Amino acid sequence: LGDDQVDEDFSEEFALKSPPQECWFHGKLDRTEAEMRLSEILTPGAYLVRQSVNSPDTYSISFISSQGIIHFRILFHTGSYFIGGRRFTCLSDIVGYYIGYSSIVASETLKIPVPPKQGFVNTQVRIIAIDSYTQSQETEELSFLRGDIFVILSEINEAWYWAKSNKTGETGMIPRDLFKDVTQEIDICAGKPWFHENICRDRAQELVSQEIRIGSFLVRAHETVNVYVLIVRGISGPLKFKIFKEDYYFLGKRPYTSIDEIVKHYKKEPIHENILLGSPIPKRYDQLPFDLPPIAPEDREKNLRTFKEKLRSAKMREKENILKSGTLSRKERVSFRTKWKPYCVQLHKDYKLVFKDSEKTTKAKHLLDLKNCSINHVHNSIYFKDHVFLLIDYSLIEKRTHLYLACQTKEEYDVWFDALRTAKDIASGKSQSNQNYKIVRNLT
Repeated sequence: LGDDQVDEDFSEEFALKSPPQECWFHGKLDRTEAEMRLSEILTPGAYLVRQSVNSPDTYSISFISSQGIIHFRILFHTGSYFIGGRRFTCLSDIVGYYIGYSSIVASETLKIPVPPKQGFVNTQVRIIAIDSYTQSQETEELSFLRGDIFVILSEINEAWYWAKSNKTGETGMIPRDLFKDVTQEIDICAGKPWFHENICRDRAQELVSQEIRIGSFLVRAHETVNVYVLIVRGISGPLKFKIFKEDYYFLGKRPYTSIDEIVKHYKKEPIHENILLGSPIPKRYDQLPFDLPPIAPEDREKNLRTFKEKLRSAKMREKENILKSGTLSRKERVSFRTKWKPYCVQLHKDYKLVFKDSEKTTKAKHLLDLKNCSINHVHNSIYFKDHVFLLIDYSLIEKRTHLYLACQTKEEYDVWFDALRTAKDIASGKSQSNQNYKIVRNLT
């Protein structure tokens, strides 16, 4: 794998399909227990995915290869998952990629999911906005209204969550102090723009009948547990389709991993004759299935003061956590004709190297664990450019990611190379005594 693929989001590049998450995700699980569960299968191609017990932003694929059990680390940062130089939007897409598009070891792919013993493990935490918020301009913040539901993807710091909106599907930063946990047993679809909570059959059909736009639709929970009804505005009236939830969601005989996937599919393929799903029908009354008392003015002011205090503290902690920061340029492809692209690069105290579009952004474009990397000088005859070094990521045993990075000056180059070399040696537990680093003189 060359460095031309480092910044691609493979979730968008391929139509990735995987078994439902409940078939292979085991939640927090240590390495020893993972190997015990896999040893009960002892079939090459069997796999499971687990979350680190000690580091919530680290996951692993535990896989039975022809050579034995191997563990592959997945790093999570601001809504993206990184493995082997590739960036994905969710764990399911990683599984789908290594099932249908790429081998994970030599010619071996993920084949047999190993389900958790305790049944489906849902680690997602849903939260509800207790007040409305308008994002600041030119930031990665999200605007939201009181009552909107989000799923926490990660805790950035004491002031911010990185979260996904149930209403829009957008991901970004939201202030922690304006949310509380959704503790009630509310439906997993709550907050989706097409899901109408606590609506009866007659009222749902009335709303659909009032629509003049063919393809307008809504989804409601059926009176029977684990059954939903998709109601679509047809040419002559409402069309009803039952969705059954088992291990998958079934509409007819076809399985889907979620109702979101059903909606996405039938926006492109006709659900009846030539009718595609159009826009969801707006909710016209209060359908929140939980109590959300109005926020008092004094509480709003208190929340704002607390947020500002946490924001100042978070900025100080962020600066303390960064060992080195600056601008480095990287080749988009291993080609003499492509340009070098500048990135804001940050070396963190946990020896992760984070690449971002600018210093003001939070979302990572790429992430490297220096523990799994080597660093080498690059001869100026390769790109006819001085001050270039090469990082090679060995996190996947037989697939390497190459990062060619360039500095503006010799002084910058020496500082960066020394900082990365020291961090890499500490992370991998090696001695820092006079090691010889080779000079790369060709691209092979």
